[in-house]
Amino acid sequence: MKFYKNLSIFKKILLIFTINFLLFLGFVLFYLLPQYPKTMMIEKKQALQYSVEMIDNMLKEFERRVSTGEFTLEEAQKRAKKQISALRYQNETNYFYVINQTPTMILHPIKTKLNGQNLSDFKDPNGKHLFNEMAEVCRKDGQGFVSYQWAKPGEEIPVDKISFVRLFRPWGWIVGTGVWVELEGERKAELDQIYLITGIILLIISIMIFSIGIIFSKSISNQINKLVNITKAIHKGDFSSVSKYF
Repeated sequence: MKFYKNLSIFKKILLIFTINFLLFLGFVLFYLLPQYPKTMMIEKKQALQYSVEMIDNMLKEFERRVSTGEFTLEEAQKRAKKQISALRYQNETNYFYVINQTPTMILHPIKTKLNGQNLSDFKDPNGKHLFNEMAEVCRKDGQGFVSYQWAKPGEEIPVDKISFVRLFRPWGWIVGTGVWVELEGERKAELDQIYLITGIILLIISIMIFSIGIIFSKSISNQINKLVNITKAIHKGDFSSVSKYF
């Protein structure tokens, strides 16, 4: 490349330093940093699974008590719905709901007007039949994640949400709980702090790398120039001027 050939040795070495640093910077900005939100979402999904497993274990206990004759099925389901309805987590904004495979809403502690309704035609703002998809996921795999849009408690505008649902086969219940995709509160503050610290570290590294690069490039450039001058002097037979380079 003509541009590169015309550069001085010092500038060539400095250019190599710069290119390598930009590659490192690109790796941090476009690969490493985006992993933080992804990691947080993975943690959210794991928390959803653990939460639904807790309800699943509770239902198993009620089913055991039905099998021993302690409760009738109707009484056990009534007690289970009461307990599920009262459960909240993550600043009291997250809750559990129950549908069946029809799908019909068995229990929604926030939007109680949905209770008992057939949800086959229910769609989110994007036209997704979210409850049909939940029922289908559970029919196929017994459990799974479903993404859709839903308004937060006390708000009207639906936003991105993801739910984990699991089928409790003895009763035909599908238990679900979800979280909104956007980061909130402490998690958002944590992510902002990570970005700030990373930015400061990158700035310090940038200054260090360019300072070292300039010093290193200058040193190598001087040594190479010295060798070139010695070679030229020897080629001309001017051995007397060679000694000044040592």
